Amino acid sequence: MALLMVTGLAACSSEKAAEPAPSRSSAEAPKALTREQGAEKYTEIVSPYNRALGKCMAKYNPVWDSQLVSSADLPEIRSACREMPEANREFVARLEETPWPPEVRKAVGQLVDELQADQLAWHGLADVQGPMDVFQPKYPLHEDGPAADLVRAHLGLPGIAALDQ
Repeated sequence: MALLMVTGLAACSSEKAAEPAPSRSSAEAPKALTREQGAEKYTEIVSPYNRALGKCMAKYNPVWDSQLVSSADLPEIRSACREMPEANREFVARLEETPWPPEVRKAVGQLVDELQADQLAWHGLADVQGPMDVFQPKYPLHEDGPAADLVRAHLGLPGIAALDQ
């Protein structure tokens, strides 16, 4: 009964109802970055990911390439790869929140898909327990797709292969 009375009083009040806060329309969306700004932003947001990836791959790749793993390798891989799940997640979030130039958006979407496909694999490497987790993981890493190179090309940045030299 009390609830109905309060509602009735509010409805009969002579005060003007508060205007709803204006919503952000697509017309007010952040302005797309220029190609040059996009290149600078991409370089900024990929750096933490690349640092974590370099650290992880420095321990993982030699074991993978040799197809031999010792009990001492497992904690080293765990330690080296423990930042990758968060680095990957953060990279995806930053890619998604950035107002990319229109010509880059499709490639960024492809890159996000590729990165998200590896999220469970990064968790697996960060928690590797035995040789099977290294050589036949439940969630294997995918081969590098073309998306990162496409994003870099659209932004006028050198390709990934050029960075490795």
